[in-house]
Amino acid sequence: ESAAPAPTAIDINIGLLANIEELVASYPDKNSPSGEVELAQGVTAIGVAFNASKKTYDGVEYTHRLQTLGKGTTEKQSIKLELAAGATIKVVALSAGDSARTLNLYSADCTTVVSAGTEVKDKNTVYCWEYTAPEAGTYYLAGTNGFNIYSINIVY
Repeated sequence: ESAAPAPTAIDINIGLLANIEELVASYPDKNSPSGEVELAQGVTAIGVAFNASKKTYDGVEYTHRLQTLGKGTTEKQSIKLELAAGATIKVVALSAGDSARTLNLYSADCTTVVSAGTEVKDKNTVYCWEYTAPEAGTYYLAGTNGFNIYSINIVY
């Protein structure tokens, strides 16, 4: 049996995940964060929460979010990505608080910033961050503090 071909694009709208209601019931808040949850091939959420939250960005209405719940590491509050060289990642999200924070693309150890996001302080404005993977490998999408993520789009 051969491996599934690598996708050319992945578009994850958190509210459209087939198992979103199960995820909301199982991991609704910081008191019950998830273990590893595969969102798509090569995209795994680690130690996060899922809940309903309606927001609109660029004409798209979102119904649910993934909450990172704080500063990300390889073990919690992050999104693990297996990326090809040159892959572009677009993330629609908003800050989970009013303190300054950035949503960054980190190296495989989740300590070195590969691509820094714009710093935000406004928990009421939805933003779109864009990153590029410099080489093939494992990366982590994580914040310096909590973020609410509505969608992740990856183009290879």
